[in-house]
Amino acid sequence: MMSVWKIYLSDYTVKYFSRKVSFHVTEKRVTVCSKGKSPLTCVSPGSAIAITGVFWGRESSDICPSEDGDPVTNCPTAPEAEHIVKEMCEGMGSCVLEGKADKLQHGKHCYGVQKYLLVNYTCVPQKKEAILCDSERSIISCPSDWILKVNSAFWGRQATDVCPSARGQELCPGASETVSKLRSRCNNIPFCPVKAFYKDLQNGGENCPHINKYLVINYSCRPSPDIGRRGQLGLIPLSVYRGLRSRSRIWKPSDLKLRASRKIKITQKDKQ
Repeated sequence: MMSVWKIYLSDYTVKYFSRKVSFHVTEKRVTVCSKGKSPLTCVSPGSAIAITGVFWGRESSDICPSEDGDPVTNCPTAPEAEHIVKEMCEGMGSCVLEGKADKLQHGKHCYGVQKYLLVNYTCVPQKKEAILCDSERSIISCPSDWILKVNSAFWGRQATDVCPSARGQELCPGASETVSKLRSRCNNIPFCPVKAFYKDLQNGGENCPHINKYLVINYSCRPSPDIGRRGQLGLIPLSVYRGLRSRSRIWKPSDLKLRASRKIKITQKDKQ
C-alpha cells in the first residue's frame, strides 16, 4: 500500500522537497517602518508566499525609533492588518508592502503613533493540481503540520483526451457545487481522501449521467496556525488507505497523454 503513496508523492517530492523525504521551513521576517517600503520574495522556482504572522502597531521603542521621540509603546496590532497583508501577498512569488495607515488598517488605529509593520512568512509550494478519472479514489495531502486549501475544482468533462474512454467522447459542463463540497470536506486538514463520484461531488442527481467525467482539484498547502512546523513528512493512517479499497494514483497530464496514445495503438492493432 505504501507504494501507491510513493507514486502519488513522486512528482511533489522532486519539485518541492530536498533529496531527503523531509524539508525544513525557513521563516523570514520583514520590518517596514512608517512610510517605508519592503519586498517579500520567494526566489525558488515553484514557491509562493505564505503569511504566518503580521503586526501593525508599536510595542517597542527599539524597532523603527520614532523621529519625534514618541514614547508610546502600547499600541497593539490593528486586527485587520493580517487579512489585508494576506490579500496582497499570499500565493504570490513576490510583493511589496508599505508602512502606511491607509494601506494596512480601516479607520483610526492608535492615531498619531508612529507605527511599524512586522511580517513573518515562509515560502511554500505553489498550487498543485490533481486529476482523478471517473470513479477513481485517491488522497490529496500536505506535509506534516501543514493544511490543505482547495482553490478550485471541476467535475465534468472539458476534453476528450483527459481520462479517455468510450463514454468520454462528449463534453459535460462542471457541477457548480463541487468546489464548495470539497472545501467543506478538505480545507484546513493535512490530508483528505477524495473520490471522483457524483454522490460525493454533487447535490442531488448526476449531471450528464451517460458521460464518463473526471475530477480536477487545484489546491495548495499552508502552514497550520495551531501547531509548530517541524518539517517532517506526515504519515497517513492505515485506516485511510483501507478506506480507499481500489487505490488509484493521481494522474499527471503527461500520464494521461501517454495513456491515451497507448489506447489508440491497441485499438489500431485490434482493427488490423
